[in-house]
Parts: sequence; structure tokens; C-alpha cells
Amino acid sequence: MNNDIFSGKTLKTVLEKRGRLEPMDLFYIMKSAAEELARLHQSGKIHGNIKPETVLISAQRWFCYSLPEKNGRLAAGYLPEQNETEKKAVWSRLSESAVLPFQAESDGDNYYTPLEVYVDRNQIGPWSDVYSLCAVMYTALTGQPIPSISEWICGANMKSPSELGIKNVPPYLEDALSMGLCMRRKDRLQNGMELYQMLRDKKKIVSQMSYKHPDQMPISTPSSHISSKKNRPKARRQTEQIRYFGIKRAKKIFRDGLPQIIRIPDKTDVILSNAFQSVVFPQKLVKVRQIILPESVREIQDHAFWQLEAEETIVVPDRTEQIGTDAFRMGESAYIICHRGTRIYEYCQKKHLRTSVDMDDWRNAGLCQYCGGQISFIWKNCKICGRPKDY
Repeated sequence: MNNDIFSGKTLKTVLEKRGRLEPMDLFYIMKSAAEELARLHQSGKIHGNIKPETVLISAQRWFCYSLPEKNGRLAAGYLPEQNETEKKAVWSRLSESAVLPFQAESDGDNYYTPLEVYVDRNQIGPWSDVYSLCAVMYTALTGQPIPSISEWICGANMKSPSELGIKNVPPYLEDALSMGLCMRRKDRLQNGMELYQMLRDKKKIVSQMSYKHPDQMPISTPSSHISSKKNRPKARRQTEQIRYFGIKRAKKIFRDGLPQIIRIPDKTDVILSNAFQSVVFPQKLVKVRQIILPESVREIQDHAFWQLEAEETIVVPDRTEQIGTDAFRMGESAYIICHRGTRIYEYCQKKHLRTSVDMDDWRNAGLCQYCGGQISFIWKNCKICGRPKDY
């Protein structure tokens, strides 16, 4: 998938250029829109204006995958270009909700408006948004819209993507479209959470639950897990995997072999919050020697490296514009390599973190390079931390 053609456009613009999307392209792009719709419904709101021109598509590089290792350590000659570890995420999001959800249509020719809008507006709810989003997905997948309400009334039938000759359509995607495009709202997926669960778990949901209150919608718990006690132990085992990263082998890498250097691949823009949280034991840190970030990193989110305790150095590029709260956990002798007057240096001064600038000042003043304490003239060690003078 060529990600560059998607960035900064609406789905309508992409479809006008490409005609339609391949099944897996559609899945990865629209899954994030379904998740956003689920969270909107969780807050007790509905969108009411979902159509191709209101689905916005973005692209950005994220660090969300593990790094290759050799014999328990990162390969010395590791180059991201050679190992082909760079990933670029393409996702979709919805525009702002309509002030008046589902503005009344008089002719019934809107392909993305459900039946209840024309029959009884009091029946409009989250299920109406599900119909609209599934209609958008159907249009993007097949290259043609579903029958409008007036065409439904005249006896038109909707053909599945497979019947239209679309190849390699996953069964769970066809099931999600068929269950989201039911004419009767009671037969339809009831909210964005159920649609997102089908796309996330890649299987049919066990029961269609109608939530009366937003707090009853568990974003993080699949319906297939809460429907049966038999599946609960399996759900607990799955939480140990790196579901957020999608790479199971990172669990083995970080638990069996301690990486000496964490080297983020080039062209990474954003370091996610709690990026390493899923690869360590609960309430247990992983100690590493160095954390090296490329020049492309411009944002480090909150607690990004909080599960990793750096023992020596953390190299942060000067062009990084934003560092979240408690982004790093530093060991007793660790320090951040930066330059005086940069954003990184100001961040370290504010957070009282040791920097390479401080260490240079301490060395020039004849102080301990670890804590800045006085060096004993006789014993040649620090009077505070006891470390020997090694410069």
C-alpha cells in the first residue's frame, strides 16, 4: 500500500482517484474510524454526518514495533533500512459531529442515511451511525454505493462484495458490513463498539448488546471474552502478549535477553505513550544501557520509555519539539545527551535531570561526573557517592 497517496485527504478524494480500496487497505484505514465512532458513542453522542467526504485520512510514522536482536543483544551493525523495520501507519478519523444529526432528506436518495431518519427521527441512535459508516465502507470496497432507501423500497437488493467479484475479502469484514447495513435497526449492530469489536477481534460478536449508559460499554474488553467464563483465562493470557505492538516475539526478546541498546529506527516521528509497557513484567522495569533516538523524532509522548531504566545515556535530538510527562526513567548514573539552550536542555533543567552539559561543567570544575559532588584529593573518589574519579 502506497501510504503517501492517502495522507491529508478525505476518503472521497481517494476514491475519486483510485475507484475503490483493496479489502486489507480498507480494513486498516477504517478500523481507526470505527474505534473513534465507538468512543463517540461511549460518551453518549452520535455523529450524524458520516459520508466519504467527512472521513479524513492521515498518515504518520510511529514507533510501535520491536527491534531485532542477535544473541540477546541488538546487532552492532543494525540499520533500519537493511532490516526493513520502518512502518508507516495510515488511519482515518471522522470530522466534527453534525449540529443537527441526520438532517432530514426529502427524497430518500442519500446512500448513507438509514431508514429511521425518514420514518421516525425519534428512533435515531448509535445504530444510525453504524449504518452510515458501513455504507461508506461498502462504497470504498466495491466502488459503488449501496441502494438508497427509495431503491430499497422499490425492491433493490444489496449484493455482497464477494458476489460483485471482489477478491480476498475477509469473512469478518463481510459479516460486519452485512450486520451493519440491515434495514431494521433492531437487526443491526447497535453501536460503534460492536462494529469495532468485529473488526478488532476479526470474528462475529457473540451477542448484540444494547447499552443504556455509556459506562456500560467496555472499550478494552472484547465481547467474546465477557460472554463466557470459559474464555476468561484465555483473555488473561492474551493480555500478556504485545497486542499493542502486534509482534509476539518482542515478549521473548525483552524477557529472555536484556537489550543493551534501544535504537529507534530512522524516520520515526512519534514515540507512543507507554511504548514499552506491554513487553515487561507487571511492576518490573527493564534496565538498558542506552536509548538512542534518530533526528526524525519530533514528539515523545507521556511515559514513553517509563518501563525502561537507562543505565548510561539517552540521546535525544535537538529538533524534538515536545516531551511528555515522565517520558524517561533514568538510572543512578544515566544522563541525557543534549546541548545548552535547546528544548531538551530546558526540559532537563525543569525536570531536574542530569545532562551531558552538566557533566561537562562538573568535569571542568573537578567535580564527580555522576553526582557533582566534591572529589577527595587523597582518595580520588567522590565524597558523596563514593565513586572513583575516572576522568
